[in-house]
Amino acid sequence: MYDRLGFIVAVVSCYLVQASLCNRDLFPEGVQLGYRWRATTHVGTVFPSEHLTNYSIEAYFLVQNDQNFTNFQIKEFKTSENQQEYPWITLPFRCVYRDGEVQKFESESGDVAGSLNIKRALATMFQLKLDSLRRPSFASQETGVYGKCNVQYLVTKENNNTSVKKIINFSACNNKLGQQWSNTPPFTCPSSYQDGSMSHSVRTYILDDINVIRYLNIIGTVEFQPFQALAESHHIFVNQTFELDHIFPIGEPITLVSKLDDSIEYDFEHYEDPTMGFKPSNKSLLLSEILDTLGQLTESLSWEIGTTNLDNQTEFRALELMWWLDISDWMTLYDTIKIGTSYSQETIQHFFWDLVPQVGSASSVEFIRELINSQKITSFLATGLLITFPYHVRYPNEKLLKESEILLYLDRDLENEVRKVAILSFASLIHKTCGKGMCSDDTQNKYIKLFLDKFIESTSHSRQMLFIEAFSNMKINNILDFLQPIITDHNRSRHIRLVAIWAAKSATTAHPDKVAEVFWPILTNHSEPLEIRTSALNMLMMSQPTVSRFLTLYWFMQAEPSQQIYNFYYTTINSMANSKYPCYDK
Repeated sequence: MYDRLGFIVAVVSCYLVQASLCNRDLFPEGVQLGYRWRATTHVGTVFPSEHLTNYSIEAYFLVQNDQNFTNFQIKEFKTSENQQEYPWITLPFRCVYRDGEVQKFESESGDVAGSLNIKRALATMFQLKLDSLRRPSFASQETGVYGKCNVQYLVTKENNNTSVKKIINFSACNNKLGQQWSNTPPFTCPSSYQDGSMSHSVRTYILDDINVIRYLNIIGTVEFQPFQALAESHHIFVNQTFELDHIFPIGEPITLVSKLDDSIEYDFEHYEDPTMGFKPSNKSLLLSEILDTLGQLTESLSWEIGTTNLDNQTEFRALELMWWLDISDWMTLYDTIKIGTSYSQETIQHFFWDLVPQVGSASSVEFIRELINSQKITSFLATGLLITFPYHVRYPNEKLLKESEILLYLDRDLENEVRKVAILSFASLIHKTCGKGMCSDDTQNKYIKLFLDKFIESTSHSRQMLFIEAFSNMKINNILDFLQPIITDHNRSRHIRLVAIWAAKSATTAHPDKVAEVFWPILTNHSEPLEIRTSALNMLMMSQPTVSRFLTLYWFMQAEPSQQIYNFYYTTINSMANSKYPCYDK
């Protein structure tokens, strides 16, 4: 019979002998370690009122170190949501640790994104630079699930144990956790605007005399306080503990059937579905809860709020619930809500139409398109939905763009105003998608060509103005390359040229040299219309000009015969000199 005690003694002896024959691995070779893993997550706010949502897991996993590979397998996995099952979580994975860092990560080919992210985190939480623990304090860089991060180590010795405290600032990692979206355009000018979010982790390791990790506690925090730290603070607090349960000889080796090389960094492709496939299945209950939430919003209008309940989250709860609706669910909800003419029912309808374009899901966009294309709603509601929804889309992509092209070809039976707004809405959706790098250059160029062709084919003044305004909504980085022929065409209406100039304004700060190339000749040509020359002067002054350009403008304006242009120049210079706007502040 195998002598278990003798085997463990041999392993211990290898670790005690400081010779080149014995490598200082994170886990002893030839044995099996079992760890108990407990984790608790709190999500919520503290002020102005306390709100917490809790979630916890309990797990048990095995670790085997064999031939330079450290093999992991989660054997037990329970969560506070008892109805959920995770069959993929027990699939094994393995990695190679070198100098305390994961250098290679392999998984089963059939594993899923959510499971892999858990296993990536598990592997990196045991990263520890054993060879540097002789120093009481040191700093290093480590690559983990968030990319490369700065790490600070504090080491203390007590009896035969070693305590290591490891502090990581996730906010400074090069693969910073999280995705941010906003219904306002990104601010590109340099400023002192605060990010509003911060994240860090404090990890405490207890190692025995042979450097086996017997206990690990990890406390991680994500704080988000928007509006320059003046709004309420939202937090995610995670507390995890790992305790060594046993060390046994390897009974059944952990093996991977179909290995797949993978990155140790988090995969964020499942952002659109953070439940990783576990969406609410009881749609009747979901629809009922949405109707109840809309009813609460209606009742809240009659509350005597005073200075309390100003942080009411009911509207956000309604948006969260609506996120999970499919197109069929949207139609069911619409058919339910449109019935009734009472005051409360009409108020619910108003709330519904206000919330629909703010949901930002692909199904809500499809619902809006269907309502407009089938002419089920009034022109007033249609224009309101079209104006708002592009700015709230959370996960813009080429598929959504392709599906939304129907907005460019709406039936002529629809009111002309709705069709115009639909074209401008689609242009805004292009900017939301391509401005975030979520579409290819070919896709962007396809839509640029489409709008240019429609502008050239248009015979009416209003249609030409419409497609120039669409270019303005697209906010293309190199828009001046496309609009320059229109801006400099003296045979075109000055109104078309003027709108084209304003459509190019989004490119002023990014391409000051191109601005000078296009607009200096216009400014110096005294035969140009007054409003065209004034707009050209404005573009030259707003394009982050150098001191040299300001001096050139100054001497040019000394001989300017138009008093209106000179007054515009003088008042603009004065405004810019006292401006606090970051783009002009310098």
